[in-house]
Amino acid sequence: MKMKLNNDQFITKIAVFPGVFLNGGVEYVVEEIFNSMRDKNIVYDIYVSRNYEGPKDKQLIAKGVRIFYIPEMKNLNPLKYIRLIRKMLKSNGKYDYIHVHSIHSGVLNSIAGYFAGIKNRIYHVHNTSDPLLKGLRFPKLYRFVSTRMIRMFNNKYIACGKDAGIYIYGNKLVMKKVLILKNAINLEIFKPIHTTKYRKIALDRNDNTVFIGNAARFTEVKNQRFLIELIYEANLNGDYRLLLAGDGELKDIYEKLVSELNIKDKVYFLGNITDMNLFYNSLDVFILPSLHEGLPLSLVESQSCGIPSIASENITEEVDMGLNLMTRISLTEKKNKWINQIDRVISIDKPKLEDIAKGIRDKKYDLDSFKDQVLTIYKLKVEGAKHESK
Repeated sequence: MKMKLNNDQFITKIAVFPGVFLNGGVEYVVEEIFNSMRDKNIVYDIYVSRNYEGPKDKQLIAKGVRIFYIPEMKNLNPLKYIRLIRKMLKSNGKYDYIHVHSIHSGVLNSIAGYFAGIKNRIYHVHNTSDPLLKGLRFPKLYRFVSTRMIRMFNNKYIACGKDAGIYIYGNKLVMKKVLILKNAINLEIFKPIHTTKYRKIALDRNDNTVFIGNAARFTEVKNQRFLIELIYEANLNGDYRLLLAGDGELKDIYEKLVSELNIKDKVYFLGNITDMNLFYNSLDVFILPSLHEGLPLSLVESQSCGIPSIASENITEEVDMGLNLMTRISLTEKKNKWINQIDRVISIDKPKLEDIAKGIRDKKYDLDSFKDQVLTIYKLKVEGAKHESK
């Protein structure tokens, strides 16, 4: 039931479950969903799976978002976890929507939302594989049960792309009921500009030095090890630099690998950076060799900046913006083929600014298209409309 204001308008209350919520694509989408509705009468509560302050918490709280800290699922048995979340949802207000961003495990939040009496339950998938399955004794059984529970305890289904949707919901449901909400970017920020900010890090660079970039958390799935080994081979007969933006649990291991390969002057760890548009525009080519992804926002951003981009074939072809900037290669190919592709794509003619913007808009990866879909999802699209309880 919606809360009513004195001016005869109604507040829409939304509970969001994005997991740990630190830095990444899911976090960006959650924040942009809020930004799309910020001028509406909403309460936007984010439930994060941690007990410490994250990098985005203060910024979001300042905008009016409420953040609640909840235990990680692995620290409670499923029934205790569901009871806890149900209790929190009921005590924090009568929510109109619960929006869960997850692969499989987030369905426990959907179940809690169901028993808390939340009528609109949204499940939102951002990936085409689940690393959690590797550590399970019976992964096929877990996947069988959880996907059916996802369909049972939710009544609106969203995915970042068709492949991600099929992975969780199945092809039949994707064709009938699943909304593809594409990860959108700000075309005023991510556009071609001239900058050498991040090239200056390499003091021994010259006009022939090729700068390769990657932006992702340092995890097994993101596969930065492949890039480090690629740079080692590339520099046997050329002059290449690798700029790695991001952080994560494998960073120390990768730094040790760089030292062992004696390429500390070829690979640069930049940490988490905020001016990603300058990062992309400092590159000759952006590479994402992930073992699996949903639809990575970074590849949309890099193409929007006019930067040739290379991805593993494990990443959906939906990420190609049709600008002649995207190449996909199998990870089973020899690294020499990857190097040849790098040398090929850096010499192609880049599209014009206006052609890039048109291509992104035509594919519906712009913020205007994103906002329009978000307002439709939450039934806020008609300006000035009153939203009565059902």
